[in-house]
Amino acid sequence: MTKFDDLEKLADLKKKGILTEKEFEDQKKKLLTTTENEQETVSDENIDTSPLGRYIGCFEKYATFQGRASRSEYWWFFLFNFLIMIITDFIPFAGRLYCLFSVIPLLAVSVRRLHDINRGGWWVFPPLITIFLFPIVITFVMGYSLMTTEIIMPEISLLFMFPLITIFLLFILVWSIILFVFYCLPGTNEENNYGKKPV
Repeated sequence: MTKFDDLEKLADLKKKGILTEKEFEDQKKKLLTTTENEQETVSDENIDTSPLGRYIGCFEKYATFQGRASRSEYWWFFLFNFLIMIITDFIPFAGRLYCLFSVIPLLAVSVRRLHDINRGGWWVFPPLITIFLFPIVITFVMGYSLMTTEIIMPEISLLFMFPLITIFLLFILVWSIILFVFYCLPGTNEENNYGKKPV
């Protein structure tokens, strides 16, 4: 909420007769003299820190990749997201729609969680890029191996693909373990390169 919004509310209260002229001027003066840090502290007090509040808060920050996210914000969102995906998986198309709807907030809270430990958000993207490139590379390798071997021996194309698949899967596994460890680390206690400590 900005100072301008607060001033509008004060003006409405004055029009309705709830505030006198003197009270209006006092509140206006007090509002205009508060610093940004005091306003941030007031807005932090309004954050719902319950598990459900953390989940809803991530959707309120739908595509906010700036700032920081605490461990509880990340893990509560992850848990609720996982449970809802399991439940909606039994309803035709609902699981896919929810998955599409929640992928951006999941990426955003993951990036903000990395910011909390003073790491860049780019750590999230190598496994995702690998997952998207995997079918393209496999298709290329499969096509190339089929062109260079006889159709009678398709086992050879599988022989070419096995090491490639193993490398891809190992890369995704190792990177996922690294991210898991990062998500479990406590955030920095003081302000870091990405902002002040989250609530």
